[in-house]
Amino acid sequence: MNKSNFSLLFIFHFALSVWCSSMEAQVLSDVGDFFTDEPEYYEEDNFVIQAHIGLFSPLKMKEWSQEINNFGVESSVPAVGLTFEKNIIGNLGIGATGAFQQWSVPVLGYHYRYYAGSVRAAYHFAIHDRLDPYLGAAATYRRMSLSSGDSVSSNDSFTAHLFFGIRYYLGRSFGLFTEIGSDALTYTKFGISLYLP
Repeated sequence: MNKSNFSLLFIFHFALSVWCSSMEAQVLSDVGDFFTDEPEYYEEDNFVIQAHIGLFSPLKMKEWSQEINNFGVESSVPAVGLTFEKNIIGNLGIGATGAFQQWSVPVLGYHYRYYAGSVRAAYHFAIHDRLDPYLGAAATYRRMSLSSGDSVSSNDSFTAHLFFGIRYYLGRSFGLFTEIGSDALTYTKFGISLYLP
C-alpha cells in the first residue's frame, strides 16, 4: 500500500470513528432522555384526576355459590372509581384510588357491596407529547359487605399489585386512559383523565 492510500484509509477510519462515537453518544442521550424527561402533559407538582369503569372482574359471584346463582345474581353497579395522582418529582407520581362495585340477588334481598381503596406510585415514560405510558405498584384495602334486610356482615382484605397504564391527551386538560392490573375489583380499567396544571 502506497503512502497516499494509507493516508486516505487513515482519514476514513478516523472520520468513521468520530461518526460512530457521535451516534453512540446520541443514542445514549436519547435513551437517557426517555427515562428522565418529563412528559409534556405530566409536569412536576401537577395533578391528574381519572374516572374509570372496570372490566373483567376477579369477583366471580356466579361461580361462588351454585345455590345463590340459581336465584339470579346481577351486577347492579359495575366497578367504578376515581384516581387522584400528583407528580412529586421528575417522572414519579403518587396517588390514591377509590372504587366501588355491587352485586345483588333480588329474589333473596341480598346485596354484596365491594369497596376498595389504594395508595399507589407510578413512573411515567417520556415517549410522546400527548402519550403518557406509566408503570407502577399499589397497595389495596378491600371491604366486602353483605346486607340482607337488617342483617349486615363484612369481610376485609389487603392485596398488593403492579399495574401498567397509558394516557392519551386529546387536549391540554382532557384525555383518555386504560390500565391493566388487578386492584381487587377489576383487571382492566377504561376512562377519562383530567389534567390540572
